[in-house]
Amino acid sequence: MGSKEAAEATYKAFRAKEFAGSPGPGRQISEEERQGVSPIDPSPEPPLGVGVSPGRNAEDVAREEPETGRRDEGSKGRSERPVGTSTSEQSTGVNPEAPIDPESPTQPRSGG
Repeated sequence: MGSKEAAEATYKAFRAKEFAGSPGPGRQISEEERQGVSPIDPSPEPPLGVGVSPGRNAEDVAREEPETGRRDEGSKGRSERPVGTSTSEQSTGVNPEAPIDPESPTQPRSGG
């Protein structure tokens, strides 16, 4: 059960016409927004300074920082997502053991 304040907030949220004030003036639309992007520009600039993300995606991280116990086996499908296998070193279980047969997949042990 929630608090009294949470119940009151929920009650008011679903009755905005009764409890909310009138909307504010809104925002100013810039000249860039009014002009828009030409439909025939082959390489338009991104709007309002939006650009390439400075972050790295998982593929870049995997390529730049290989992990012990993982083997790259190329890519798969139209998206060319990377695929690979891992050894018992990558197991999250306690005291992992490698499979008896090297061709067997690495799986957590069952039982105690």
